[in-house]
Amino acid sequence: MRQTAGKKRHDAKIRSTRILKAANSIGMSEAITAVIHNAVEKDLATPYGQIRETWGITEPEPCPWLDTDLDRTTETLRELSHRWQANTDPLVFPWPKRLQAAGRMVP
Repeated sequence: MRQTAGKKRHDAKIRSTRILKAANSIGMSEAITAVIHNAVEKDLATPYGQIRETWGITEPEPCPWLDTDLDRTTETLRELSHRWQANTDPLVFPWPKRLQAAGRMVP
């Protein structure tokens, strides 16, 4: 992009770099989360290799998480999944009135 009007930020290049890196880290977080979530859903062991392979697709540095970090993450999600499934209370998300459409929708 190119700025066509207004005063340019004093830190425009640094900010741009930071924003671009942040967007990539969000995508990476989602990819790693998907790998862990899949292992939990299918009751598989912690997928160390798949996590490191996913990390290596876009990142040149070694994966920053130790096996203990990955185990803790997988086991925490697994525990929460078991608690969620054991809960018999209905899950209710009331839609805020301010976000409801005017009128009534017919199913």
